[in-house]
Amino acid sequence: MNGVSALTPIAGGGFTALLGDVKALAGALRSVAGNGAICLVAAIEQAVALEMSPPGDVPYPVFASSTLAAGTVVAVASQALATIVGVPEIEASGNVAIQESTTPTGDLMTGGPIRSVYQTDTVSLRLRLPCSWATRGAGVAYVTGATW
Repeated sequence: MNGVSALTPIAGGGFTALLGDVKALAGALRSVAGNGAICLVAAIEQAVALEMSPPGDVPYPVFASSTLAAGTVVAVASQALATIVGVPEIEASGNVAIQESTTPTGDLMTGGPIRSVYQTDTVSLRLRLPCSWATRGAGVAYVTGATW
């Protein structure tokens, strides 16, 4: 979304605003998407509204994102999305300390809880998957402040 201006949302809320916003997003991508697929990435509230709309009303795949602010919907033209995935790297070790936390710190000495796989006679596995993605051209459009 860097360098892309947000579209103006349709006021009034409800299904009319939902339909108007989706039409505006698709229209903004028509020169890039052509007859290709578009996917929608939306804040949780908007993703639920899109999924709950009557069958056939939203012909695009919808993905929910907890990192988008409420009222934000992003449309991506899949033909304009370039991805690259490298070779996975898998490492096994029986002699490491693991910080078992959903919010780890950079320092094993101050973070916690810490577990030594050597002392617990276990093996740790680490997977690294190098990947990157970018859009080619104007393949992204978004709206903020959706009222539905």
